Amino acid sequence: MNFDRKEVIIKEIKYWKESKLLPEKYCDFLLMLYTQGEGNSESEVSKKQSNIWYYIDLTFLVLLLPVSTFLLLNDEFQQWVKLFVIIFTVSIASFHMLIFYRLNQFIFHLSIIVLLSIVLTGSLNLNIIFNLGIHPALITLINCFAWITIGFWKRFSYLILSGMTGIIILLINYYVI
Repeated sequence: MNFDRKEVIIKEIKYWKESKLLPEKYCDFLLMLYTQGEGNSESEVSKKQSNIWYYIDLTFLVLLLPVSTFLLLNDEFQQWVKLFVIIFTVSIASFHMLIFYRLNQFIFHLSIIVLLSIVLTGSLNLNIIFNLGIHPALITLINCFAWITIGFWKRFSYLILSGMTGIIILLINYYVI
């Protein structure tokens, strides 16, 4: 077959695939047929690049919790730095949660866990920063009830379980010790 004609057909099949005129399986089959098994090398390169960025972003999200906790628990930093860390990490974790929710990925649940853990440590530190005088157990109890409420609302059993575990640990700590 003529090389120019083959290129036109391949471009047309790619257009069909992008605009979903044909199912993706059919387009992939036709692309493999007309490229003689070489496939679409552009998509393989872009998938590898997107996978690299995905893992970098996932690593950043996982490291956000211990780094923010270290910065908040370190007494060498001034109060406004801690406040900035709380606002920054909560906004980054919220952004990740929204993006992963829209992409409908499993990592969405990891971003919820990171966000709620940062909110817990942040609320405990806000109590110290603004000198509110609220007992830390009460703040933790409120956070645990919020986790349970969100868990029932969104039907996330891990939030219900972690909230109940937190309440049980607080009760054991309060009544036994």
